[in-house]
Amino acid sequence: MSKNIYSGACQCGSLKFHFSTALAPADWRVRRCTCSFCRQHPKHIHVSDPEGSVRYEFLHKERVSRFRFGTKTADFITCNHCGSYIGAVMLHENGNFAVLNVEHLSADLRLPTPPEVSFDGEDLEQRLARRNSGWTPVEGEV
Repeated sequence: MSKNIYSGACQCGSLKFHFSTALAPADWRVRRCTCSFCRQHPKHIHVSDPEGSVRYEFLHKERVSRFRFGTKTADFITCNHCGSYIGAVMLHENGNFAVLNVEHLSADLRLPTPPEVSFDGEDLEQRLARRNSGWTPVEGEV
């Protein structure tokens, strides 16, 4: 099955990502997180594909802001110039995995309606297992 590449960027274009997936956008597993960080960024729809990949391109590395909360197992990436939230990355011994904010894709896509999800009841082991099995593998540097 061939993969399509969907590119996105923060509002000022400093932080870019390229999402490769064989899934049609109508079949993407989208969701809205209800954690305190994501609620502060109401324009977010998360997507991930464990069979796909993502590659980051940071044109201005000094504009990358990383926030860690709670379990300190993922970096929430924002642009400190325009304030855009582009997604979260988990750096793990099994590799790096990401969930992307598709609100920053350059293409206008027909996506499923994203359900609201809460991960408040997860313990650390459950959280890492969910990300390892469901988030998108990262190619290259983060």
